[in-house]
Amino acid sequence: MPSLELELRPDTNVIDLLGSSAPMVVQGTVELRLLIPVYVLNISVELNGFVHSMTSNESFNDQSKGLLILADSPHQLPCVHRIARKALCKIKGFKEFTQVLAHHRIVVLQSSQPCLMEPGVYTWPFEFTVEDSHLLPPTLSLPHHAVRYWLSANLTPGSLQERLKISYNNVHQRMTQRAAVAYRRLSHSSSLSEEDGLPDSPSPHYTPLPPTHHEHHLLSTSQSLCVRQYIYTSYHALTQAPRTRYRGVRQGSLRYEICLPGNAYVGRKEYNFHCEFYPLRPDLVVDEITACVEQIESYSLQEGQVVSEHALTEQNKVLHTQRYSHTLYKVKPSDRQSHIALFVPLNTPLVYQHVASTALQIQHQLRLVIRFCASVHERKMTLSFPLLIGTFPMSGLYCTRLHQHTLLASNEMDDADWLPSYSDALSEGTPPCEFYDDI
Repeated sequence: MPSLELELRPDTNVIDLLGSSAPMVVQGTVELRLLIPVYVLNISVELNGFVHSMTSNESFNDQSKGLLILADSPHQLPCVHRIARKALCKIKGFKEFTQVLAHHRIVVLQSSQPCLMEPGVYTWPFEFTVEDSHLLPPTLSLPHHAVRYWLSANLTPGSLQERLKISYNNVHQRMTQRAAVAYRRLSHSSSLSEEDGLPDSPSPHYTPLPPTHHEHHLLSTSQSLCVRQYIYTSYHALTQAPRTRYRGVRQGSLRYEICLPGNAYVGRKEYNFHCEFYPLRPDLVVDEITACVEQIESYSLQEGQVVSEHALTEQNKVLHTQRYSHTLYKVKPSDRQSHIALFVPLNTPLVYQHVASTALQIQHQLRLVIRFCASVHERKMTLSFPLLIGTFPMSGLYCTRLHQHTLLASNEMDDADWLPSYSDALSEGTPPCEFYDDI
């Protein structure tokens, strides 16, 4: 055991936010264990959140490419690793940008003069309150960006002499422990027990542990926090989401109607929807339909503090669109074109939830490509419809849906399935979702 050790003990490592404007509260205690008397000037606790984004001339089709760079926060890496990381980014042609989401600091122990602390265990409570928590993106890891939240505690010794004394005692204690282990190895031919902590060779019961989220240094310690933003407050609220229908027409060729349920969520095996096609020509027949999910990621190129009141402009943001979950459906002669059931899977790890923060925005579209029989010489038709992919907590009792764009009053819920006639819809001008043709 080191002569000085700091330990963070938050009340929870997972923070659930339900999309409201209520502040995010992080509280807990910081513990200091001393084996020797130490003069301490102050002890502080910090809460930090960062968005790390990158751009590249290459598209990230492999998730591991991005995670190689964004797996850890650069502010948590040693200096040598940060230099190597920047060199790797330059060689690979990556440009990395960092934005500050949260930076809060409180001092739990403050003294104008160094105070002597005797050996023992000391604890201090801490509490952070972050306003506008609904603007914070959740913790995530994607090829182009990662969001991390960290708690850290730092101790400032009373003088340089105190720092050297703590370092010397730690080194002496470590060398004494290693010498004792080496002596037991020489004294006993059998393998070491679990108490020794240093096995002779790897065994089926000894496997390397994954990188820990707790980092301890000489005078500081840090711990990661997982922030989860929920669009729905429960699965019941998700099932009550109304469906949306879109109507449009290709003049002289085809009328269509697409019905999209509002129950899309991350990890769903199949998101089911149906299409209706009404040819305006007797020889026009739909041959096949390709469906996929487009994920549109918008993030800033400017470093520094994120200002929640200012939205990203076209000059200082990057748009990256990726398509996932491709499905191809061949229309059979026995199928009724007036009702074709389709689906796209949403259980791929690259499809993330809807994010509407200042620093990072993730939106989705359902993209349909309709091809016709070659005999009619009709160009393919491409349609895109907005799709809200949400998340919900695994537990919850009585709740309602919170997302502002889909919140309906009770009288609107009664008329959710009502649709005007085709002539009424077409006389209104532009369809709800415009179609366009690929050339």
